[in-house]
Amino acid sequence: QDWSKLEGFTLCEPCYQRFRHRGTLERNRKATSQGLRSSHEPLTSSERHCSYGGCERPEESSHFIKIKPGTKAGNQDWGPLEGCVLCNTCYQRFRMRGTLDKGRDASIHAPPSSKEQALTPTERWCSYAGCAAPSTSKKFHHIEEGLTKGGQDWTPLVGGVLCHTCFQTYLIRGTLDRKAEIKKPPFERKCFYSGCKDPEAGS
Repeated sequence: QDWSKLEGFTLCEPCYQRFRHRGTLERNRKATSQGLRSSHEPLTSSERHCSYGGCERPEESSHFIKIKPGTKAGNQDWGPLEGCVLCNTCYQRFRMRGTLDKGRDASIHAPPSSKEQALTPTERWCSYAGCAAPSTSKKFHHIEEGLTKGGQDWTPLVGGVLCHTCFQTYLIRGTLDRKAEIKKPPFERKCFYSGCKDPEAGS
């Protein structure tokens, strides 16, 4: 079989034997030799974890998507998420709403909240000195004390205002530096194939 597409991945014994005998990970006999349902490249076991700290089920998803440079799905600004891995639920939320936050007023398309409307024209300016477009955001976020979104520590930013892009960057990375790496979860002995019936039962 052609194992090149699976190099570096972890398979449980049943999935390993299925591919060895049939050249596919699909249990359906009509499956093609490609063996993978997703149009995205498969990820290693250690990568199959949603990067968003506010994700309720970071390791449970039909598939995971790594955000590549130039991603334009849903006509959203994916820049803050480049290099991150999202579960399908978080990916679809960002694609539809332009945010990972589930809050009703969080969507980039939602009408301005009362708090945002209260910002004066001079306050509608991103506080982050490194922001590339501090005054042109469609949405601004006033950082209030006690904010815990995304499981991040927002204390250093309390009282400031962030544009939507910088807000999303901090929401997922815990820093305003887009190039900062997100701490990866420890390696797990788990089959990477999303269709595996028992991913932790390898010998």
